[in-house]
Amino acid sequence: MNDMLLDVAERSATDVVVKYVRNAIRRGDLLPGQRVRERDLSDGCGVGRSAVREALMMLVAEGTLVREPGHSAVVRRFTLEEVWAHHQIREALEGLAVRLSAARPDQARFHEKLRRIGLRIKAAAEADDKEGFLEANSDFHSALLDMSGNRFIQSHVDLTRASQLRLQSARFLDRAGMERSHREHEEIILAVLSGDPDFAEAKMREHIRGTRRIFLQMGEAFYSEAEQSESDNQSD
Repeated sequence: MNDMLLDVAERSATDVVVKYVRNAIRRGDLLPGQRVRERDLSDGCGVGRSAVREALMMLVAEGTLVREPGHSAVVRRFTLEEVWAHHQIREALEGLAVRLSAARPDQARFHEKLRRIGLRIKAAAEADDKEGFLEANSDFHSALLDMSGNRFIQSHVDLTRASQLRLQSARFLDRAGMERSHREHEEIILAVLSGDPDFAEAKMREHIRGTRRIFLQMGEAFYSEAEQSESDNQSD
């Protein structure tokens, strides 16, 4: 096997581990503060330790995992204060992004993409398809950031750790929550397609505030688990 094929195989094995960890967090098999062991990942994914280490480096770099003294890596923990602050920033940034998207006259090429994503969100909510909903929801927010025409907004949104929060909260997502979110997405899409920046921004800000309220209402169900899993790790 030549060097190029070896590189492709290694990257493929690394991708398997990254997906495995993300899915474990989404399901709640890995909780905030819980240690992620290289040997468990190597056995669970059927890959070598080098691919596991590369995957862990990627997951740490994106903020899904963090390094802690005495551990190879643990699932990132969020505090109430962090969740509040991150959503404040998201509200401002994504509100601006959707305002810019609705105001630009040259965005017709994105309209069909938005409609298709909206239909995917609706179908996933109706089918109680959590995985499909989360994927379509991520595409929805990314599409609006792209439409804004401001390439710096995405990098700042990434700093709010929105994707990591979605991963950790996914296990609490139910059909009612998906249907409520779908209705909010529909309102935002309608505002963008109709070229109404004020209404689009207002609806996006309302959507983000609603998401923040859900996180704050999680309370003990979300935050004490992180504390408990940390305690469990220390007793290993």
